[in-house]
Amino acid sequence: TSVLFLCSPIRDLVMALHIETPLLLSEPLSKRWNCPVYLKLENLQNSGTFKIRGIGHLCQKAVETGCKRFICSSGGNAGMAAALAARQLNRDVTICVPETTPSLVREKLKDLGAEVVVHGSEWNGADALAREKAKEPGNVHITMSHLMQCDNNFPFSSESHRFGVSCCFGP
Repeated sequence: TSVLFLCSPIRDLVMALHIETPLLLSEPLSKRWNCPVYLKLENLQNSGTFKIRGIGHLCQKAVETGCKRFICSSGGNAGMAAALAARQLNRDVTICVPETTPSLVREKLKDLGAEVVVHGSEWNGADALAREKAKEPGNVHITMSHLMQCDNNFPFSSESHRFGVSCCFGP
């Protein structure tokens, strides 16, 4: 049998749930708003959205406290981020989606290893089920409020005369 030992830089790369994305000056938008406008290309994240930053951070913290399963309610992007984080962190994940979630999104979530549960006609119904499932021991509820809890992992300039736009796409 072969044994693979990961040296520190590679191990750190494996554990990185999001990447540092470019911040590009948009000439047309800068001209339109008469100030520098920067585009943060979050569409380059593995999940296609900035949501992996906050959700990934929460998931990493949850693993440190013994979490076994992530529970997330989503119509797509947040679920994608939770499923990617779970796969990377070797944890189970249940994504509760409303009936309105397209089948293509449901399949993408399943392809990432998520258990997908369809519940309710809209997001609130799916979220109510997620909250119930999160009460089970070892589970952690991933909510939309965790999206920007990312310890400065979303670096826009602090200069007041600049304006940043996050560029992301759905699943």
